[in-house]
Amino acid sequence: IYNGCAERYFQPRDAKTQKRIRQSLNIPESAIVIFTAARLVRSKGHQHQLTAMERLQQTPQWGSLYFLWAGSGSEEAALKAKAEALGVADYVRFLGDRSDIGDLLDASDIFVLPSHFEGMPLSIIEAMAKGCAVAATNISGIPEALGNAGQLLSDPTIEPVQTARELAEIIEQWTTNSELRTAVAEACRQRSHQLFQPETMINAYSKLIAIILI
Repeated sequence: IYNGCAERYFQPRDAKTQKRIRQSLNIPESAIVIFTAARLVRSKGHQHQLTAMERLQQTPQWGSLYFLWAGSGSEEAALKAKAEALGVADYVRFLGDRSDIGDLLDASDIFVLPSHFEGMPLSIIEAMAKGCAVAATNISGIPEALGNAGQLLSDPTIEPVQTARELAEIIEQWTTNSELRTAVAEACRQRSHQLFQPETMINAYSKLIAIILI
């Protein structure tokens, strides 16, 4: 039985919230925003995003890409230093721990999680419910959550260079082709509505309990 995510994530994306969040972070309304909600530790794979950014700097799309990282952790200082060294710091927003993940998803176009291991990540389910195009690594419970709706990336514990390359390629592709990005986002949204609504979870548990009690 899949866990459902909170009902507010299934609400339509709010344009006013998007504008407010982007203005507060000094991000242009026309930008493509790539969001990650995860602890800043090595197992969450932020370092692979930085490697992807290094590749993306060579593309025409680079100036329109902004990365939002919500979370804190032991790798924060190292990640900030690496972003400065690569010359990408102006395009990465370290947001710290946030309680307004739903609002940040309203302001985002793409959700990325290049993690090394997960259970069934709620962050991906929430991003799908909000209608973000999702790219995440093909590990643990992520393929079960994402299915064929988004983009699965190579396992970074085996091929980290390929993971970063694939991530850069899919971001470039989704940025260049807005119709494709919209289609992927809609597929993610539909999958979340089919599998991860609270009512679906409650009904499944109710049926299971009824079977047990018979």
